[in-house]
Amino acid sequence: MTKQGEKLLMVMNNSTRHMTAEEIFMLCKENDIKISFASVYRNLTNLLDEGLIRKVSIPGEPDRFDKTPTPHDHIFCSVCHNVADIDLGDMTTMLESKVGKHIDGYDLSIKYVCPECISGD
Repeated sequence: MTKQGEKLLMVMNNSTRHMTAEEIFMLCKENDIKISFASVYRNLTNLLDEGLIRKVSIPGEPDRFDKTPTPHDHIFCSVCHNVADIDLGDMTTMLESKVGKHIDGYDLSIKYVCPECISGD
C-alpha cells in the first residue's frame, strides 16, 4: 500500500460515515494531507482491489466508500442521504433457495427516513 493509501485509510478509519470520494478528498484537505482528487480516486480503487474497503453503490447517488470490508448490508436515508451499516446476517442460503441458483454474493441497500430526519434535528 502506498503512503497516500495509508493516509486515505486513516481518514476513513477516523470517520463514522460512508463518504464519497469528494468527501474523502475534502477531509484530506482539512487534515493538511496533500493529495489531488485524481490520486484519491486512484488510491480508493487500489484499496478496493486489495479488499481493504468496500464500495457502496446506490442508484442515483455517488458511490460511497466503507471502511468495513467484511460482508454486511446498508440502510440509506432518502432525505439526508446518510448511509449506515445494518446487520441482517448472511442471507446467501435464503437468497439461493429463492433464485434456485448459486450466488457469489449480494448487495442489499434499504431505503428509509432516519430518526434525525423524522425529528427534524
